[in-house]
Amino acid sequence: MDKLGRRSATCLTWISYVRAENPSTKLDPSAHKCFLREHSELPLQDERLRRYRRQYANGFARDGLARVSRKVTTAAAAENTGSTQRHGLVSTEWLESHLEEVVILDIRGRVGKQRASDENTHSINADNNNNHDDDTIVPLTRTEYVAKHDAYLEAHIPGAQFVDWTRDIADDRSGGLYNVLPHDEFCAAMERVGVSLDRRVVIYDDGDMLFATRLWWCLSMYGHPDVTVLNGGMRRWTAEQRPVSDVTPCTLTVYSEFMPDTSAITASLRVNASDVLNVLHQNEPLLATLVDARSSLQFSGKERRAARRGRIPGAVNVPYKLLVDSERGGFRDDSHIRKVFQDAGVCAVDDGDQSVVLKRAKVIAYCNGGVASTCVLFALHCILGVPASSIANYDGSWNEWGNFAHQQQHGGEGASPPVYPVEH
Repeated sequence: MDKLGRRSATCLTWISYVRAENPSTKLDPSAHKCFLREHSELPLQDERLRRYRRQYANGFARDGLARVSRKVTTAAAAENTGSTQRHGLVSTEWLESHLEEVVILDIRGRVGKQRASDENTHSINADNNNNHDDDTIVPLTRTEYVAKHDAYLEAHIPGAQFVDWTRDIADDRSGGLYNVLPHDEFCAAMERVGVSLDRRVVIYDDGDMLFATRLWWCLSMYGHPDVTVLNGGMRRWTAEQRPVSDVTPCTLTVYSEFMPDTSAITASLRVNASDVLNVLHQNEPLLATLVDARSSLQFSGKERRAARRGRIPGAVNVPYKLLVDSERGGFRDDSHIRKVFQDAGVCAVDDGDQSVVLKRAKVIAYCNGGVASTCVLFALHCILGVPASSIANYDGSWNEWGNFAHQQQHGGEGASPPVYPVEH
């Protein structure tokens, strides 16, 4: 039987399946009208399935079961933390007053680390002359990327949909780099969680801000016109004793269309290894500033997360944690963030109006997996007002660059492979 014709996948089947996978899940009552399973194996990018789901979503709307789409007015969208510059942030107070008017996405996660125990833990480094530098042996620290779905099932902001940052928006064909999905597949994944062009999106994590800003970067790059981040995330929300829920909405009741025009894609927000290599080889020193968002230990080469230690030559260090309030969660105040970037040599600050002027034409940020780097970019763009055209994320980041030995891409016949240099 055609998978798309499985109308026999009734509410009972769907509930049984979801509860078998997650026994603690509480389902929205509207699940009683579902015709497809929440965790269906059918690909969302299949156009036939998308038409099928739209058909039944429209049917639910006629029955009054679908969530009503509500637009956020420009005036309401301007209400956030009280700062006109912080246009990409919303406060917990604002969100509680607009829960029914926005799409809320929960992208909580964590990055774990542990010292590698195998024998292949030596550091491989190369300088610009292809010389090995094995004088210092730095043990390898392995990184574990985790989505906190269990935390979502236990409690989340009412109406929020969960996004698994390691799977839902990551391309599993990128060799373990967790690069963002291609445009069409990403948009299909966003449709599943209710994202549409006519509704504001509010994203939150645990308050460390790096996962929320990762999804902010993805949505902004692929053309959503109104993406915001909850300042302080779930940590601040619960500390202020605001309402939470353990109800998991049915997919079909939140399904929406997200089909931005391709002209809205801001490809300049993303760069790859070749782009970074071109910056290093340019004779123009003012082309771009490379900003390393990792810890100072990784930046200096004293801690290693890849085959090679160190940093991309010429990079400056702005650890993303310097931008975040470690106690309350969320971003630090504007003056602190401005000083962090000024001290790092990324920008100059006008003594009069405190406006920021980049030292170079563009900022390219990187970290280990292109996640924490988006926290740096968000602070520059949404808090300090740097134009989007002047920022970019190196998506592959150190997970890619640090694992280049001496070769990767080959030129013409007989050409030497390019060298991806490091310094420490």
